[in-house]
Parts: sequence; C-alpha cells; structure tokens
Amino acid sequence: MPYSAERLTVVWPAWFETVEFARQYAHQPEKLANFIYGTSTTIGRNLGNTSPADGWRYRGGGLMQTTGRDNYRAFSGPAGVDLESNPEKIEDPIVSLRAAAAEWEAMRLSSYADRGDFLAVCRGINRGNPNSTGMPNGWSDRKLAFSACLRAFGVNPPAPPFDHDFSATTSSKPDLEGGPIYDVESLRADDALHGRQTEMPRSDLPTS
Repeated sequence: MPYSAERLTVVWPAWFETVEFARQYAHQPEKLANFIYGTSTTIGRNLGNTSPADGWRYRGGGLMQTTGRDNYRAFSGPAGVDLESNPEKIEDPIVSLRAAAAEWEAMRLSSYADRGDFLAVCRGINRGNPNSTGMPNGWSDRKLAFSACLRAFGVNPPAPPFDHDFSATTSSKPDLEGGPIYDVESLRADDALHGRQTEMPRSDLPTS
C-alpha cells in the first residue's frame, strides 16, 4: 500500500477527495491500512478488527487478499495455521493457497465460474461478494488478462455473456444454500460485510 498522494485519490476517491489530504498517508502503508481498516471505521469493525493496529496486521494477504481479523480467524482451519495469531503466515505459498481455496469455496465461486460468469467471480475476489452491484477494480484489465490466459491454454476467448452482468437476472444466480462462513443472505445482497470494498461515505472517516 505504498501509494503516492495522487494515486490515493484515484484508488480510494471517497476517502481521499484532495491530494492535500492524501499527502499525510502517502508512502506510509501501515498508517494507511490502519486509517482505512482500523477500528474507527465501519469497514474495519465489520472485518472484526478490534485494535487500531489491526488494519495493518490483518491487511489483504495471500492469493485471495484475505482481509480482516474475522477472515484470518475463519480461514485458519482450512489453512492449517492459526492466522489470527500469526497473520504473516498468510504469505506462505501453501498456507496462502489453502486459505484462498477455502474462501473461494465459501463464496461458491465455482458455481459462477462453471456458467462463465467471470464478472461475478471478479466481484467475489475483489469486492468480497459475487452478487455485488459494484464493478471490480481494474475490470478492463481483468478481461484482457483472462482472455490472454485462455489463449495460452488454446481456448478462444468467450463471446458474450463473458461481459454480461448476470446479477441483473436473479433467476440465473446459483444456489448458495449451505455455504460455509459467508452468510447466504449477505451474498444475495450488495456487498458482504466480510468483503474488501472500502468505498465508504466520507461521514464514516475517522475524525483524527
């Protein structure tokens, strides 16, 4: 998270409306993480962070960028490591893969992938909820990268509905019943509490 002030206004415009305000967090990853994900904000509290330093301690890590104390605790079992007590272990390749697979399964992303709903998969990975109505960051780049991967495997990039928003048709959504960890109703809603979305309103910003 070593963003410049200018980049912060692009990545998190709802948090950093001016370059002047962003300068106090520029090139300071730990301070930035604790500002956005700490206990002074709704997003931090929803992620289960209980200490002002938890924003940095439980920042996005591993293949799925698992974020927040609650998620580090929840995926400790599948990962085979107490990630809440040892959050740095999320960067171990094997631990990271196990945690990412568990989070993928928790959001039932295979159900979306099997029907070619790449947008929902990206929403799950980037926003924490496949049924979010928001667009994943870097959507154009994601499509290009996905198409390049398909070509590398000798598969022609798909035509629409590759770029179709399946969420507009509720009947097309996979059955989410029985999914572990993630609450079914929250996955049917916009953004799950345990998601990575950080575009919170300015009124939610810490006062200091």
